[in-house]
Amino acid sequence: MTCLGKRAEGKRLTITAVDPLADEYDKILKKHGIQPLVRTRKLAAEELTQAFPVNTYDLVFARNCIDHSYNPERAILEMINVVKRGRYVLLEHLPNEGKSENYQGLHQWNFSSSKEGDFLISSRRKSVNMTKRYAHLCTITCDIVNTGKGGDWLITRILKK
Repeated sequence: MTCLGKRAEGKRLTITAVDPLADEYDKILKKHGIQPLVRTRKLAAEELTQAFPVNTYDLVFARNCIDHSYNPERAILEMINVVKRGRYVLLEHLPNEGKSENYQGLHQWNFSSSKEGDFLISSRRKSVNMTKRYAHLCTITCDIVNTGKGGDWLITRILKK
């Protein structure tokens, strides 16, 4: 059940939702008699280009999920691949979830921002500066934003070149 808006005046929107747990979500929705406006398709973010052509989407959005993936760097690269040139990948995640959750369960990765505003991904064993590593593909910026509901969120904007 996406939190994205479903209408834009004068525009036709098509939303494609993917998640590796889509089958489980379908069971929950069925149990409660809920028919979502957008049905989620079972697919890991690390496999987007196996299902979708490159340079297809106007926006790729992920909220509180990519830090739960088995390879967030690969997932983000796949997101960059399927978004059109000159368009955005937008990520909204709680900062440093791995550390906050003591690297338990799905919480193996930290998303954070350097003092310079670079987007960083780290685990117990490795770290990557995504802004610097992929500067040839895109421009990545991020900010910590306090929403007032649930504390700080790391907002990461990736503009594909």
